[in-house]
Amino acid sequence: MIRSNLKTGLGALVAAGALAIPGAAMAADLTVDSEVTVDAAASTTFTVPSATLDAAGYIVVHEGTEAAAGDVIGVSALTDAGAHSDISIDLDRAIEDGEHLWVSVYNETNANATFDGATVDLAVTDAVNGNVDLDGALTFPVLANVSADVEGDGSFSGDIAAVGSSLVLFSGGSLDDLVAAANAEGVLTVVATVDGAFVTHVVGAPVFVNADFAAAFSGGIDADTPLVVVKR
Repeated sequence: MIRSNLKTGLGALVAAGALAIPGAAMAADLTVDSEVTVDAAASTTFTVPSATLDAAGYIVVHEGTEAAAGDVIGVSALTDAGAHSDISIDLDRAIEDGEHLWVSVYNETNANATFDGATVDLAVTDAVNGNVDLDGALTFPVLANVSADVEGDGSFSGDIAAVGSSLVLFSGGSLDDLVAAANAEGVLTVVATVDGAFVTHVVGAPVFVNADFAAAFSGGIDADTPLVVVKR
């Protein structure tokens, strides 16, 4: 699943030393959204929905922070000039929920069909700032924020007593899905166990009250997670 809202930042890449650009290269058009949803389990591939290159080159994935790119963790095969879709890139390691990735493209400059790094295979950029709007898409580089995609319809299974505590299973989903299910059932408190300890979410309470629960399930709640729900 791919979500929307592009965010670009060539300046951050250059500031981080991730891209060395001794000369302007040709521009490229692409579509890659800033929220990239992967399985709840770690993923070792990254897919770019579409890219159009003016010259043969490589689509490169950097790890990093929200502000700047870091080391390269994945490089596509040599990609010919022209339009391409669903470009799958193998990564050196698994990516997980909460990571920030930077996607860029580099021209093949020495005809050896091998990505030789930014000082040899030049980064594709606009001559001015690298962020050119082309019919609603932006040239590389693009920031992609990884978030976990947890399957489930966000519901409880099991009998919930009118008053008191009940043991139920949650079908899986986000924390927002859990809160919606709790509100629908009139549940005031949800209790889970994490590494042998109880963590509690009080529906409608201030954020700080539920901070431990939110941290424990920041990537979503797996299907068939047992929970104790409380009604009064």
